[in-house]
Amino acid sequence: MGKHYLPREYLRGFAESDEWIYQFYKESEKVPRIRIRDAAQERDIYADEIEKYLAEVVEGPANKVLKKLREGNGIGTNDKLILAIYLIVLGSRVPLAKQ
Repeated sequence: MGKHYLPREYLRGFAESDEWIYQFYKESEKVPRIRIRDAAQERDIYADEIEKYLAEVVEGPANKVLKKLREGNGIGTNDKLILAIYLIVLGSRVPLAKQ
């Protein structure tokens, strides 16, 4: 199994249920229903240290903000900063950004 370039918690926002999502494959135009744990990942996309940093420093705080938003709660200035950093990092994690 590879490492997620889109965080699981982010993907849950698009999920049909807690653990299932549809993933579009551009080459074949297929759209299979797959488990979130298997979606948006690639083997050896970045080192374990980077994965750990992203999980602890970027994703952890942002997951709390995403939860607030999904529950319909407002977010404050600090939450907006956390979310902005998260979204910037999200765009730089995808395989195309590495090219």
